[in-house]
Amino acid sequence: MCNPLKLLKMLRSAARRRGGAAVALLATVCGATTLVLAPTVPLALAPRLAAAAQPAEDAKAIAELAKRRYQEGQFDIAARLYLKAYELAKRPPLLFNCGRAREAAGQKVEAVAIYQQYIAVEKDVAGREEARARIEALGGDARTPEPPPKSDSVKKDSAKKDAAPTVAGKVESAKSDAAKSEPTKPEPAKSEAGKGPWVLDKAVPFDRSGVTKVGLNAGPLLITEVLAKRVPTAGDIAKATADDPEDTFHPVLQVTVTNSGTSELAFGIAARFETADGRVTIGCDSKDSIDAGEQNNHTTLCTLTTMKVADWLKVSRVRVVANVRVR
Repeated sequence: MCNPLKLLKMLRSAARRRGGAAVALLATVCGATTLVLAPTVPLALAPRLAAAAQPAEDAKAIAELAKRRYQEGQFDIAARLYLKAYELAKRPPLLFNCGRAREAAGQKVEAVAIYQQYIAVEKDVAGREEARARIEALGGDARTPEPPPKSDSVKKDSAKKDAAPTVAGKVESAKSDAAKSEPTKPEPAKSEAGKGPWVLDKAVPFDRSGVTKVGLNAGPLLITEVLAKRVPTAGDIAKATADDPEDTFHPVLQVTVTNSGTSELAFGIAARFETADGRVTIGCDSKDSIDAGEQNNHTTLCTLTTMKVADWLKVSRVRVVANVRVR
C-alpha cells in the first residue's frame, strides 16, 4: 500500500532544493511509480527564480540579527547590519532603521546622511516626512532636490527596450511576475547643483602617529586629515600592556578642512576610530562653517572624551562622515 506521508516528505524536500519554485518529481513509493507535477512555473526557470529569491532571504535574516543587536544596545553593529540588508533587498524601511540605529549610537552626522538616502528612495509620503522630521531634530538639512530629467540618450535606450520583442507564453509571464515582486533599484541621491547637500562616508587607514591623511571631498569641502592629540606615549603603552589594561587617556580630535568653492559652507563632520572588525573605539562629531576659499581650517570634534590605551592599539581605520551645504 502506498505511504502518502513518505511521498509528502519527498515533495517538501524537493521544493526546498528548488527554492520553493515548481518542480517535477518522479518518485517511487511502495513499489509504485508516481509522477508529481506542479506546473505553476516552467522547470527551466526555477533555478533563476531561486537565485533571485536568495538575496531577499539573506536580507531578512540579516535584518532580524540587526533587530536583536539594536535591542541589546549594540547600535553601531545594528546600523551596519541594517545597511547590509538594504544593499541586498533594496527595501527603504531598512535604511530608515539604519538611521535610527545611527541616531541611537549618537552618530548624528551619519544618521542624517542615511535619512537623506532614505528620502531619495522611499515612495511613501508619510515615511519621507517622518525622515525629514528626524533630520530637522538632529539639526541637519532636510531638503532633497528632485533628480535631473532623463537625457535624450536615456530616453532612446528606454524606447528601444520597450520596443524589444518578448517571448510569448508562461516563461515570459513568470519573468514579469518575478520582476514585479522585486523592488526596483533606486537611483542614487543627487545634490542640487552648486548648493548641496553633499554627503561623504569613507574609511581610510589609521596612522598611529596621530595624523591620519584623508584627502577626500564632500562637494567643495576637502577633508585633508584627522588629527589625534594627547595620544599615548611608548611608556603609556608599555604600562597599559604590562600592568593596567584598563588605563585610559583623553585624546583631542580635530579635522583639517579646505573650502575650494566660492561660497561659505556649513557642515557637520564626524570621525570614528574603528577596529578591523568594525567596532568603534571612539567617535566624535561637530558642526562648523568655513568661508569661501579658506584653507587648512581646524575644526575640533571633541576634547572631553576617554579612550582605553589598549583600544588605541586595536584601531585600524578612521571613518570620516560629512554633510555639507552652502550656507
